Amino acid sequence: MLNRESEQILNARGPGLPYKILKDVDGPGAGNSAVVDYEERPTEGGILIHLIGYKYPYDGLPDAESVERFRIVKKIFFYLLTTIRKKALISLGLIYIMPRFITKHLFNSIADYFYMLNWWVMYYIVLKPDKYCRSVREIYRALTVVADREKEESMKKLIGIARDIVCMFIEQDSAYKFRFQDIMAEADVCKLRRGGLGMIREIQRLVAILKRRELFPTYAELKWGNLQRLIVPMLMVTEIRHYAQAFFKEVDFNKLTPKENDLYFTSMRLDYEFGDVPLPQRIIRRCEMDRENWYKYNFDELSQLFLKEYNGHKQLEGGSNQCQKQSASSSLIFKH
Repeated sequence: MLNRESEQILNARGPGLPYKILKDVDGPGAGNSAVVDYEERPTEGGILIHLIGYKYPYDGLPDAESVERFRIVKKIFFYLLTTIRKKALISLGLIYIMPRFITKHLFNSIADYFYMLNWWVMYYIVLKPDKYCRSVREIYRALTVVADREKEESMKKLIGIARDIVCMFIEQDSAYKFRFQDIMAEADVCKLRRGGLGMIREIQRLVAILKRRELFPTYAELKWGNLQRLIVPMLMVTEIRHYAQAFFKEVDFNKLTPKENDLYFTSMRLDYEFGDVPLPQRIIRRCEMDRENWYKYNFDELSQLFLKEYNGHKQLEGGSNQCQKQSASSSLIFKH
């Protein structure tokens, strides 16, 4: 569903003229798509997409083909996380206490395996670092510094693979990008940079917040439940803990938090409570941020889409008072 101004401009242009559409610009379920007015390439990097009928530019340019390709990579790691259990992970961690001359070839094999497993998918979709959004550019820079400090080629390659996967994961999936930015605003930077048990507990706390802010419990468990259970055994491995701390020390957390245009595009997303702000209040914030364009949205259709999305998830969850309450509130806001 296009906003009204986009529909009017397309009708005025006439049929047959080329144009780009950014689908689900306000998240899946909201039903909003927008026509791209023009693209901007700031000198500091990134791509800003200016959309007809939207006050703020969209940071990044999700590509449908890239998103589909990257789903293969996400499935590989998802199944890896769901199959590895604590004892298996601890057993793998014991490898790190063995002499390096014994484990060197093993690490090289593991690095080559993951490289070949994922690179055949990512080769055609990995962006140049200067095209990433601000948050992802900073992640790329920090992990590159961590990798460059590593002397062993096998570990340097593994860090590089992890860097490319993490960056593409966040850049190409706006749902995860906005969640990542949201949770970085909650992070205790001192605890993360200090390392040790405090860092582990802080990461656990942040993942717990992510899980709590998901509006649909089954979805929350699917996304964050497995990660939540694996955090402690993963970080008990000295090497992993060392690289995590090195990343936190290097990265600029100010560049990981959401900007004003990011808050603008999270205001109408249905699936997650950004900043612990309920959906009706986020919609009000959106209207206040964009007083010139708020009346152009087709609120009657939006209201029905919001209710349909919430009711669908409510049935899957076996009934949810939170979903029901938010649906009613959203409907009232649209009517007024």
